[in-house]
Amino acid sequence: MWSTPFSTLPRRTPFRRGFAFYMLFMPPAWAWVAYASLYAYAMTFLRRKLLWLGLAVAVGGVWFVLQAKTDYPPFDPNMRKGELFLIPAQALHPTQSMIGFREVKDRTEAFNRKSADKLAAKLQDTNTVMIIGPGGIPYLNDGHHAVRALLDSNQPNKNVYGIVVENWSDMAPADFWKKMVEQGDAYLFDSEHKIIDPANLPTSVSGCVDDPYRDLAASVCHAGGFAKDINVLYQEFIWADYFRPLVKWDNSNDADYAQAVKKATKLAHEPAAAALPGYSLVPLNVIHH
Repeated sequence: MWSTPFSTLPRRTPFRRGFAFYMLFMPPAWAWVAYASLYAYAMTFLRRKLLWLGLAVAVGGVWFVLQAKTDYPPFDPNMRKGELFLIPAQALHPTQSMIGFREVKDRTEAFNRKSADKLAAKLQDTNTVMIIGPGGIPYLNDGHHAVRALLDSNQPNKNVYGIVVENWSDMAPADFWKKMVEQGDAYLFDSEHKIIDPANLPTSVSGCVDDPYRDLAASVCHAGGFAKDINVLYQEFIWADYFRPLVKWDNSNDADYAQAVKKATKLAHEPAAAALPGYSLVPLNVIHH
């Protein structure tokens, strides 16, 4: 409180003029409350707008990435390593003559349960790998069972989404197949483990024949008989050749097949299999699928 009355202050002093201006224009207490409420509302509104703006930017970024990921141009023999492609499944040439029909059947049923959009998304997530060979021929480097299942399915879209891992279209055929075998990118054996000529490979996975021991090896792996090694192509065929002389069953009888899987799983832990890829002396965790 002022100890000196306002009227007693010297007239026309700067202090008196400033005090008068302050008393004249000072907002009342209710105005300060209103200003504070308005400021708090404005800050809340601004924060919400910034939050929505951030979400919009994030969603837009995800959409852009997904759009970029799903840009699969039609296959071209001149495509380079690392390029994505879209190609009819029937046009892909296998690098093996055999597949396991049991696995194909399971995958076909799984594909049939999916909508066209969900299956396309799944195929894009896995990306079939392909090597372009002499003459621009597209060869499967892996994924024979999935491609065959797509062909056998009732899905209307039979296109395969994938990525080129090598383009060796300028190599001579003999040099190409020599390199493919040396790098483990081709399995040129029949069910009796006799070497086959690459010229005798089917021109599509629809021409691959059944090898029940390939299915047996895959089932043993799922049962914990050996570890899956993604760095070893045709690993199941290597194990299939180990089981061929040791396990026999009636492949038309599911119960008999189940007993064969149990017997083969025990054999997988024997010292005789120690040199095979993924070998384990003790049982591994069962793979549920």
